[in-house]
Amino acid sequence: MIPLSLAVTLRSPVHLGAKSTAGNFLAGLNYIPGRSLLGAVAWAWIDAGGDPGSPEFALRFVSGAVSWGDLHPVPVNEETRVAVDSEPLVVPRTVKVCKLMGLGHGLVDTLITTPPPDGCPVCSVGLDRLDGVLACGEDGRWLSPALQRRHRAHVAVAFATGTARTGDLYSREVLEEGQIFRGQVHCSDEPTARMILDELPRLRLAIGGARSRGFGQVEVQVKRATAPTLEGLRPRSERVAQSPADVWYFTLTAASPWCVREGDGAHARSLTPRRLARELGVDESNALIVRGDARSESRPGWDGAAGLPTEVRRVITAGSTFLCAVRGLDGPTLHGRLLRLVGRGIGEHRVEGLGRVTVNHPLHFISAEAANGE
Repeated sequence: MIPLSLAVTLRSPVHLGAKSTAGNFLAGLNYIPGRSLLGAVAWAWIDAGGDPGSPEFALRFVSGAVSWGDLHPVPVNEETRVAVDSEPLVVPRTVKVCKLMGLGHGLVDTLITTPPPDGCPVCSVGLDRLDGVLACGEDGRWLSPALQRRHRAHVAVAFATGTARTGDLYSREVLEEGQIFRGQVHCSDEPTARMILDELPRLRLAIGGARSRGFGQVEVQVKRATAPTLEGLRPRSERVAQSPADVWYFTLTAASPWCVREGDGAHARSLTPRRLARELGVDESNALIVRGDARSESRPGWDGAAGLPTEVRRVITAGSTFLCAVRGLDGPTLHGRLLRLVGRGIGEHRVEGLGRVTVNHPLHFISAEAANGE
């Protein structure tokens, strides 16, 4: 897997419909899904003269040689008002902050910190789950994006007459222009990566709905990203537990939704020892989910090309996180198999960015170090 880093700047308001829409209010998402990015790039490629029936189209958008990941908002440095240069990370569901001061009192993780804290370590006030994404600033502080959204009112148009429909007023929630979103595209090989690096900046992309009103215009920058590494696998394993040499502890976090099916074809609601063993190539008796925090939800979809709804998927939501233990593998073998899992992903629909995996999310261990006074 060859990762490419994308930076998308909104040049006009963007509306990405959310399933919470009700009545005459069209709610919007606070990130750009990989599925929306995939569709926008595919349509732009066709508009630039590409043939949707060609092998070249299949290579870019169907075969799995390219995985189009979610794009998340980037925090802005409060002093310089410049977007931080690091990529946002989805926050694990076990990370919590002070009810009163939020990030001002630091982070608390309940997955590997034992015993799990029941209050803020600074002021003893209760804790709230921290949802969304964080990015690390130049000074080492973790920053949360302040997303800029706005409601835009519209009157529906009767196309037969070209006039407004009487009494048909609605509003949509949009992301304001000027904001930057970042994420990654994963390519299977070097020629494919070079192709995306060359083509993507030259395409004119439009993302989301209401594009006939001028919404959805974006500017894309793409560059090579640093390949993932899993440094300190054994020290972090020992931080969790003083385990025998043949037992390894590590965390797996859903960096994007996972669409995983069980043996009977049903969608999984959590990661199971059987699935963990299958992904790492070990016997089921040698794989264990020690504990975790997972949530699942139904995801409807819409196929713009066919003009039809897609299958309703049950997904394990981004941020779901698990403390895992594996026995019977040496360090280099486990390292290689975890890196393969990070590159390949887990479950179905990975071409749309689903199934992204983070091994040993740094927020788990930053919180543990703070709790130990390190």
